[in-house]
This record gives sequence, C-alpha cells and structure tokens, in this order.
Amino acid sequence: MAIPELQTSRARQVDVDIRYGSVATLPTEGEAAGLFAVEERPGVIHFWMNEIGGLEIRDGREIIVDPAPGAEARGFRFLVSGIGMGFVLHQRDVPSLHASAVVVDGEAVAFMGWKGMGKSTTTALFHAHGHPVITDDLLPLYTEGEAVLAAPAFPGLKLLPEAVEVARRDRPDDHPLISRRGAKRIVSVRENFPVEKLPLRCVYVLEWQDDQTASSVIEPAPPREACIELMRHSFALRMFEERGATPHHLAESARLARRLPVRRLRRPRDLARLHELVEVVKKDLAGLRRDDGVKAATVVYGKG
Repeated sequence: MAIPELQTSRARQVDVDIRYGSVATLPTEGEAAGLFAVEERPGVIHFWMNEIGGLEIRDGREIIVDPAPGAEARGFRFLVSGIGMGFVLHQRDVPSLHASAVVVDGEAVAFMGWKGMGKSTTTALFHAHGHPVITDDLLPLYTEGEAVLAAPAFPGLKLLPEAVEVARRDRPDDHPLISRRGAKRIVSVRENFPVEKLPLRCVYVLEWQDDQTASSVIEPAPPREACIELMRHSFALRMFEERGATPHHLAESARLARRLPVRRLRRPRDLARLHELVEVVKKDLAGLRRDDGVKAATVVYGKG
C-alpha cells in the first residue's frame, strides 16, 4: 500500500510494521458509512469503520490493515497514517491531541477545536503566510524537563475546496481528491517541513464569535478549563469516548495544562476576514514571549 504523504526515513531499524491481514468486523451504532467501533484489550486495539475497513494495533509496534473492497481508492491510507498511528502512540503512552499545528519563529503553535471549527483551514492559512506545517490532525506531545515538545506527522493537509481557495488562494483542481466519493483534497506542504520535535509555545482552542461583525479575540483559559480542553480534545477521548477518561489520562492532561498556555481564539465565520487571523495570533504570541521575558528577568533579579 502506497502512503506517499509519509517522509522517507534513513533509519535502518523498523519501528512499526504495517501489513495486510484479516481484521474482524465490529458492531457499530448503525450501518452508515464512516461509523466506527473500537475495542481495547491488553496489548491489542481493534478498530472497525463501516465501508472503510479495519485495523488491529498490537503492542505499539504492529498494525494489521484490512481495507474494505474499494476502500484503498477512497483514502484508506489516511486511516493508517492518522488513526492507526494514533493508536500506536496510545499504546506507547504518548499523549496526543486532535489538533493541527504550525511553526512560528521556530516554535510549534497548535489549534484545537471540534469538527468543522477550521483546524485544517487555519493551518493552511498559516502555511500560505510562510509558516511550515507540523501536522493536520494528530499532534503527539513529549516532555523534556519542563518543556513540552510537539512531534511532526506528515506534510499533507486535507482541505475542502473552499478552504483551498480562501486560505491558500489556490485552485482546488490543482490538488488530488482524497476519495472519488468526497470533496476533500490532499495538499502537499513539504516546504520546510520539520523532521524534529519542536517546543510547543501555545495551544489555541478555536471557537466562533457570536457577533459576526466583531474582530477575533484571544483570551487565556483558566487552569481548570485548560485541563478540560486538553482532555476533551485528546486522541484518547476522541476514539474511546468516556472510556478514555482514565485517571492516568486526567493526570497527564493536568500536567500538560500546568506547562502549556491554553488560550481561546474566537473569530468570525466570515471567510473573507480569514487572513486577519495570522497577525492576531502572532501579536498574541509576541505578548506571551514578553511575559516570559519579564518572569525570567524577575527570577534573575531575585537571585541577585
């Protein structure tokens, strides 16, 4: 199975083995395409999606794939490189957010939000303004000391035609369809794509403005709300729902909330005003860096 979006690696040791095999169907809450079910038992995660196929993830090292007839032409590979790799990370106890992310001044900036809130569109917008993409959908997080690091996924964005036109000012027909049944396009963003982890500067929760004539507004989320947002937009809760809200997961979300600025970004739905967002976010990031500088100077002064 070709997954052309993935970067070529020079590593000589296989980290994850992906191979064809038989994966049993699981009962879903209906027969509609796209509905899914997931079961977890020690060392194994069993996933099934109607009309797409199944995955079985074993010990964070192996993915068995079983596409439904015709599913490979409908984008089955993105199930492997997205949800499949998310399960691998989950089995390795690597926390991951359902978020997109870009590089701003050498640091990662992430965008979380419910489906339809414009995570991919916002990422495409920043990329059009010269900011490399880190991930479109799944953001793994690692900690080193007090720092939180964001790991890159693959250099591709899944965008609706209007997002291609408005965010990138590009022609949708210049980018291949993910599936013949859908409208989304896969847009390559290989320019300056990072291959190493980057420090995560801030996480923005995307929300709509009630007043569509108002400008975009950014405000900090209090610590308790920050923890809730990180938890509800985690890969674990997205896939396992309430079963993912384990004591370990809650503790991990609280730990991340203490280390990361989490801020609410409310903006109008008007796509014509979308490009204002880049400067709004960059101005907010500059304020965060100034605050960090003041805190560091205060600490140094106190020691002196």
